Amino acid sequence: MQHINPQATVIVSTYAIIERDGKILLTRDTGKEGWKLPGGALGDDHDILDGLRREVSEETALKITPTGLVHIESYIGERGPRLRFYLTATVEGGELKTQTGEVDAAEWISKKELQKLTNKDFESAGFYSDTYFRAIRNYLAGKVTPVDVIVAREHEQHRK
Repeated sequence: MQHINPQATVIVSTYAIIERDGKILLTRDTGKEGWKLPGGALGDDHDILDGLRREVSEETALKITPTGLVHIESYIGERGPRLRFYLTATVEGGELKTQTGEVDAAEWISKKELQKLTNKDFESAGFYSDTYFRAIRNYLAGKVTPVDVIVAREHEQHRK
């Protein structure tokens, strides 16, 4: 019988596949090699959709609207259980600017060029490259579920 650790914290991250004019936005974190999708770990005060908006805005200065769910990854990392959500999004405002100290490059890549990339072209942080690659492949294959499958509710503490 497996015991449940009440102190275990699941680290949840969200990443965006943002398309504009037939191109997908890729970013590169400062000090790392390879491309990634904009996004990152959620704070304690954000749900998945708000967290994605915040992360993308912090990294790129773009304002987005999440539109679909493409991929979910669940695994046990060095610091415990992890969940990574990959969502599609549209740009609603802002101008693309990289965030000093967090992201040092951002580039819009055509779908044709994206199809030529391999998982080795993505962030070289262990198996993360494979999850970005799979999420993008799912997107290019049209495997997108409408975002309304994610129901964001206010936490009970916030309802008072």
